Amino acid sequence: MPKSMTAFSRTDISGEFGSLVIELKSVNHRFIEINFKMPDALKRIEVELRNFIKRELTRGKIECIITIHENDKSADIALNGAQIGKYLDSINQLKNEIRDSAPISITDILKLPGVLIEKHPKLDSLDELLIKGFRDAIIKLAEYREIEGKKLEKDILIKINAIEAQIDSLEKKLPKLLELNRKRLKKRACELAIQIDRDRLDQEMVLLANRSDIDEEIVRMRSHTIEVKRLLGTEKSIGRKLDFLMQEMNREANTLGSKSLSDFTSGAAIELKVLIEQIREQVQNIE
Repeated sequence: MPKSMTAFSRTDISGEFGSLVIELKSVNHRFIEINFKMPDALKRIEVELRNFIKRELTRGKIECIITIHENDKSADIALNGAQIGKYLDSINQLKNEIRDSAPISITDILKLPGVLIEKHPKLDSLDELLIKGFRDAIIKLAEYREIEGKKLEKDILIKINAIEAQIDSLEKKLPKLLELNRKRLKKRACELAIQIDRDRLDQEMVLLANRSDIDEEIVRMRSHTIEVKRLLGTEKSIGRKLDFLMQEMNREANTLGSKSLSDFTSGAAIELKVLIEQIREQVQNIE
């Protein structure tokens, strides 16, 4: 069963610390690409979360957004003594080099980067809770991808059946179309009063038959539709294989069009290309 790469899931967790929201968004992508947006206090477990996604998903662009709303919004503030010391050393050096420099206030120092440190003591014990919530979010995401995958599978099968119906129709009408072309060639020769010996005419008929023979294309097209159905029934990642099959089927449809015997075969070739392109668009979103 195919899995869609477009999905969304959300997990909300509440506790003494406040609330934790995990949102996962997935869209189609040729490979696996993972982006995180999360508080600096939780980045220590980003690698573990990233590896968990890679174990569960093989393709897609995944955006992970983790938001924390603390009950006590006034986080503990501490001074970064080491950083302040570096700033003071630099300030004293500048004072020795620049005469009549303006005085530096404490407020000015507090505004410098890295001087103030926010401490979140309540977040130190969130790792286990976050990992559990993240796994729940991944499970929800996978379930949504499966639901959307079933819709894609249903739509693709409808179009594959339509392709097979076109092939059946072509195969049934091919003998009549070849005979009709033979008669037209003979009639045209008579109208132009062209003296063509029987052997030459037979040779032309053989050439016409060879140029118009679409049995090989029909056999290959049937083989491709069977393989598409087989892949749709597997549990593996099949998006790339289906995309390759659509390229091959489009090539066969082009060949059918170039061997057109009548308006019917031309129309059938066009209809096949339309159906194949519609499937190809759906396949782009399959994992």
